[in-house]
Amino acid sequence: MYESWKFGELAQGLIRIPIWIPQMSLVLGALILAVAVLDELVVVLRGGKPGYRIAEEARLANKDFSESI
Repeated sequence: MYESWKFGELAQGLIRIPIWIPQMSLVLGALILAVAVLDELVVVLRGGKPGYRIAEEARLANKDFSESI
């Protein structure tokens, strides 16, 4: 994305927009994923239960014994 911005690349087609604009969604998604993983890591390192385990226990407490995916 940075190189597209740096070189001023434009999308080919009827609407010529800077290509870094649609590429920004990938960068934002990666940042959100990194924050979520870091948050889960901090919870586990502090001795807490990971979110998937809490959700699984809540499902079993509600007597939902269907196969988990």
